[in-house]
This record gives sequence, structure tokens and C-alpha cells, in this order.
Amino acid sequence: MISKTCLRFVSIGLLALSTVLCRAQGLPGSPINSLIIPNGAQKNTAQTNATPPTNGATDNPIARTATDIDTQLAEVQKKIDIAKADLVKAKNQLSSISATNTPALEAAQENAGTLQKLIDVYAQNIDSLKDLKRLTDKAAALKKEKDNWHAPAGTAPWPLEIADEIQFSLMQWQYQVQHLSQRLIIVDQQIEDMKKTRARLEIEFRQVATDPEKTTKAESIRRHLEINSASISEMLLEKEVVSTEKQIALTHISIQKQNWNYYDNRFAFSHEDLEKTQNNLEAEIAKLRGLETQASSNINRTLDLAAVAKARLTKIESTPGASQQAITQAKREWRKADGQAEAVRLEREKHRAMIELATLQIQLWNIRHDLYSSNLNAETLDKIKERQLVIARRMNQGMQYLTQMIAEKSQTYFELTEQVKITKDPAENAFLLELMKPITAQIDNARSLYLMMSRVNQLLEITQGEIQTKISNRSLRQKIDTIRVVVIGYAKAFWNYEIFAIDDTIVVDGRELKTKRSITIGKSIGAIMILIFGFMIISRLIKRMLAIAVNKAHLGASKSVVIGRWLMLLAGFTLIVTAFNLVEIPLSIFAFFGGALAIGVGFGTQNILKNLISGVILLIEKPIRLGDLVEIDGVTGVVTSIGIRFSTIHGAQGTDTLIPNSSLVEHKLVNWTYSTPDVRKEIKVTVAYNSDVETVRSILQEVCTTHPAIIGTPSPLVTLDDFGDNGLVFTVQCWMRIQSGLVIAQVLSELRVKILAAFKQAGIDLPFPQRVVQFDTSQPLEVNLMSQPGSQQA
Repeated sequence: MISKTCLRFVSIGLLALSTVLCRAQGLPGSPINSLIIPNGAQKNTAQTNATPPTNGATDNPIARTATDIDTQLAEVQKKIDIAKADLVKAKNQLSSISATNTPALEAAQENAGTLQKLIDVYAQNIDSLKDLKRLTDKAAALKKEKDNWHAPAGTAPWPLEIADEIQFSLMQWQYQVQHLSQRLIIVDQQIEDMKKTRARLEIEFRQVATDPEKTTKAESIRRHLEINSASISEMLLEKEVVSTEKQIALTHISIQKQNWNYYDNRFAFSHEDLEKTQNNLEAEIAKLRGLETQASSNINRTLDLAAVAKARLTKIESTPGASQQAITQAKREWRKADGQAEAVRLEREKHRAMIELATLQIQLWNIRHDLYSSNLNAETLDKIKERQLVIARRMNQGMQYLTQMIAEKSQTYFELTEQVKITKDPAENAFLLELMKPITAQIDNARSLYLMMSRVNQLLEITQGEIQTKISNRSLRQKIDTIRVVVIGYAKAFWNYEIFAIDDTIVVDGRELKTKRSITIGKSIGAIMILIFGFMIISRLIKRMLAIAVNKAHLGASKSVVIGRWLMLLAGFTLIVTAFNLVEIPLSIFAFFGGALAIGVGFGTQNILKNLISGVILLIEKPIRLGDLVEIDGVTGVVTSIGIRFSTIHGAQGTDTLIPNSSLVEHKLVNWTYSTPDVRKEIKVTVAYNSDVETVRSILQEVCTTHPAIIGTPSPLVTLDDFGDNGLVFTVQCWMRIQSGLVIAQVLSELRVKILAAFKQAGIDLPFPQRVVQFDTSQPLEVNLMSQPGSQQA
């Protein structure tokens, strides 16, 4: 189907595509007659002013009838007949002038030349009028066809090739409208320039027309005015021709739009049509592969010839006494052989490009079949759009490459052409012409391929329009589905975004193979989620198991905490390994950090590891337990927790002190409740020397015995420890049991209050420090007055 479609429209699109190609390459395209300004003039002795006739052309072209054009043709034909008669007279006058009369000879030559130019311009006017008449008739017939438009035959759905015909035609006529609009702009610019020139000549003519001595100059300016007037007339006729062509193109567009609106996109492209198109393209690919094979064999042959020519050149250049002519001839032969090899190589590349182009067409027709299928949904439409964009990108790259290659080869061809013009050696001339032949073939091959790609690119633009139509005609539900598909697509792209890749080793059939594994955002998030929920579940299970062990198996609270911590550590490590395996992240990811980083981490974590090991020792040896009253480094308090890295001591001031486990193992540790919860405390009391010792002892013994916090066994002990400076020093030693809620300092304070009250009641005084100062009065005190150094006596 595609071959028939291309054949049907290749004649229509050839002009536009070749113009596009040439414009892209900077090469000459279709000729524009309006840019060719003839230099003709007419001798009109009856004309007495400087305003030239316009031969019926106007600045604002309007539709004219065939009768008007015929009338104008007759007028121009009369003028050209008069100009020809005047030219015959001028030539006769020129032949009768003596060669020695230089001024008269030059004036006669200028007169004859001006008349010849004027005849040429009038001839162009006649051609333009005839062309305008033809186009006017064509425009009238086309307008009649538009006014009497009839609906196309057949019923819906129509074959898709009809839609392609209409769209190809619309694209061609739309481009032609653009091209003609540009031509009108150029013509208007030329007309404005000519009018400026006419205004300048009119001023010059008025300045010399009244001077009898400048009759010759005035006549010369008059002739130039006639030439300018005739040229303006030609440009105005050209403007009418271009405007009529543009109107014809617009009428064609209007008719095709009527047909398109009637069809209302009711086209079908069945699976049988797709298979037929694919079969045609596959047959074309098979034919191209045969041509490619043939070109490959030609490449080998031309490469061998080029190698032989190069070897001959090398041999001649290395031969002593070789003539310059022989070296030059060998170089020419090698360059010709190399050029032939390059041409054949590009021919093979052309066949390969055409094979790829046919493959892209198959993909494009598959896309169009999917567009016209009944099960088209938002996700499928989005994928179709992506496939179309990929093909469009490849087509654009190919056309850019061809554009550059044609420009380079054209430049090479131009340079060889210039060398042919300036060379005077026949052998060199023949050599250059031989070099130009393969370059011409390369340019022709590239241009033909560009035309084919342009045709496919037009089909691609049609497909893009069909996709946009499908998108714009979606229902609300389909739009919602499209948004959902887009969101899901972005989410998948984010989820599968590769952060980095790492090397891994897998075992296949007993052999180790190296491969790379991708670490994506999705895998990382999955691993993190597994770790979070895994730790939550494991921690609850371990707590419940330890609670059962404490209640049923009478496991100690301190031991249960330490066991729980270590179970969490072990379970956490196992969970990390399991999570990484579940999301297919190899453990070799940690090797990414490198040996240097591992050493640095080792140095940085040595204290942590030391505390971890100390925690294990505390768990095994059990020097402290929860609830023990300990003292270390001046910190005294109750052990409230024993962790993996540190333990917590709650002091009497209500502060919690975190003690590293290594300090509990390495430093001096006092555990007041290690073997028994009983602890002995003492109070020192000083009484006056005149106090009764037994009374003091009995009072101290009774106060300690009656306090509820003091245990009876062992009983309180009262001793006289020293004869102090101020009195007798007694020490009371009593035992109390460490338990929850007992504050030792408060108990000791209560004992001191009771002792003070009992001493006061018994009349026992508590002495305070006294000092007695005695002076030796046996000898008088010696008093000396000393003067300070540097002082002056009065």
C-alpha cells in the first residue's frame, strides 16, 4: 500500500521536496523568473514625459478576464513590433556611420542596445501574459469545481490510503502557499527598488530636459526610464502570476479540506492491510539486500584497484630518477581509483540506509495500525507516542547527516569545477572531469535518499497528527487513565532509577561469572522498609519471649535485659542480610567503601568494640546487676540498666550517669550489694570530757536500736575511738538493708537528730573547739624601729 501511495504523490511532492533540499543545502532550486530583471528599452519619440507606461499591470493585482489579458497581449505585441522596426532602423543607421565618428557611433550603439533590451522585456511580458491567461483559466475552472463540490464516493469506513492522499496533498499545497508568499515578498522588494530608481531618473531627467546643450544626456536618461518602466511592468505581471498561483493553491486546500471534513476521520486500517503493506516493504528490503551484497563485492574490487594504484605510486616515488610526469600520472590514477571506491562505498551505505528506512516504515505502519485498533487505551496510546518520537528522532538525525554530506560533496564539486575553469592542461582537465563523475553520483544518491526520507518524514508528521487527534478526542475517563499512566510511569522511572552499579559474582553450572548488579531507589527503599518493619516485629517478639522467661522460668531482670540486647543485635544483623537478599542487593556493596575507609572505620569504632566486649564480660561474670548500689570514679548510685555499650547508674541527686562498660571492667568498682544488701554506716560523735562514758554509750546504743531502718543483726556497735582536742570521740557503727525507697543519708540524719535530742535531755554537752593563748612575761618584749631603704630622716 505504501508503494502505491508514494508513487501517487511523488510527482506532486517532487518540486516541493527538491526545493526544501536545495534550500537546506544552499543549492539552486526552482528558478524564479521574477528575479531575472531584463535590461530592455523602447524608443518612443511621442513620449514627452518621464512617466513610463505599465502595459496594463498594476501594483495591486486583481482577477482579470481572458478578454482583458488578450487586449493587453495585443497592445504589447504592437509595442514589440514598433520596437523591432525601430531596431532595424537603428542598425541601418549604425552601419552607415563612419568608424572615425566616435561620438555618433557610440550613441547609435547605445540606441540599438536599448531597443534590443526593450524587445527582450516585451517578450517576457508576452510570456508572462500567456502564463497568466493559462493560470486564470485554471483558477476559474478550479473555483467552479469548488462551488460544485460533490461528496466522494463510497461509504465509511474508507481505506487509510485515502486519508494519506488528502493529507499529502494538503501538506504539498500548504508548502506551496508558503513558497509563493515568499516569492511575493521578493517581487514587492524588487518593485520598490525599481520605483526608487525611476524616481531618481525622473529627477535627473527634469534637471537636463530644459537645457538644449544636454539633449544627448536627456535622451540617454529617457531610454533608461523606458527600460525601467518596462521592467516594472514585467515585475507587476510576475506578481499577478504568483498571486494567481497562490490562489489556485488555496483553492486546492479548500477543496481538500472539504473532502477531509466529509470523511470526518472515518478511516480503517485492518490487519490484512497491515500485512499487505509489510509484505511489500519486506520484499523491497530483500531486493535492497541483494543490491547491498552486490555493492559490497564492488567495494572489494574498487578497494583492490585503489590499493594497486597506491602501491604503483609508492613504487614510482621511491624509484630514483622517476620523471615528474610519471609520478603525476600515478597520483591521478590513485585518486581516480580512490574516488571510485568512495562512490561505491556510499552507494552501499545508501542501500543500507534504504533498508533501515523501510524497517522504520514497517514500525510506523505498525504504530498506525495500533492507532486504528479497537482496544486502544491510555497506556497503549502513551507507548505509541513514545515509539513515534523515537522514529522521529532517528529520521531527524538521518536527514541532518544527509544535509551535511550533500553540502560537503557539493562544495567539493564546486571546487573541482573551478579548477576545470582555470586549468589549461588537457590531461589535467580530463582528470578533473573524471573525479567529478563519482562525486556527481554521490550527490545524486544522497539527494534521492533525502527525497525518500522526506516522504517518510511527511508520513511521520501525519502519524503525529493522528496521535494528537486521538489524544484531543479522549473522553474524561480516558484522560483520567492517561494521568494515571503518566503518574505510574514517573513512579516507575523513579523507583527503577539506578543510584550506582556494583560488581558481583554468580555461579552458573559450577562456574563463577562476573556481572554487575544495579542498586536502584526501589531496592534501597524496599530494604529500608523491610528493616523498619522487621525490627518492629523482632523487638516485640523478643520482649514477649523474655517476659515469659522472667515470669515462668524466673530469669533475672538484669540478665533478661542483657540477653534481650544481644538477641536484638544478632537478629538485626540477620535481618540486614535477609533484607539485602530479598531485594537482590549483594552484600558486596559494602566493599564499595574500599579498604582505606574500612581501616578508618576500624580505628573509629575500636572504643565501641571494646565496650561491646566488656558488655559480654559483664554478662558472663555478673559483677553488677540491676538494682545494685555501686560506686565508681566518685559516682554512687543504683544500677538501672546494663546495655551493650554502656550501663546507667541512678544517683541520689536524681541524675542518671552513663558509664561505659569498659570502665566497669577496667576501673575500681565498689558494689555495695554484690554479696548482701546489708551495708554498715558509722557516725562520729564528740562529747565533753566531763561526760559519763557509759551514759553516752547507752544513749547511742538505744538510738540505733530503736530506729526502724537499723537491723538488729549484727547489732549496733559503739566505741570510744579517740581523746580529741575538744572532747571524747565516739563512733557508732550500725547496719541497714539496702532496699527500694531507702535513703541512707536521710537515715543517718534522723539518727543524728535523735542523738542530739537524747544528749540534751541527759545533760551531755557537745564541746566546741577552744584555744588558750599564753604569753611569756619573764622577759620584756623588745621593740625596734626600722627605717625603710631610701627614706630621708627629718
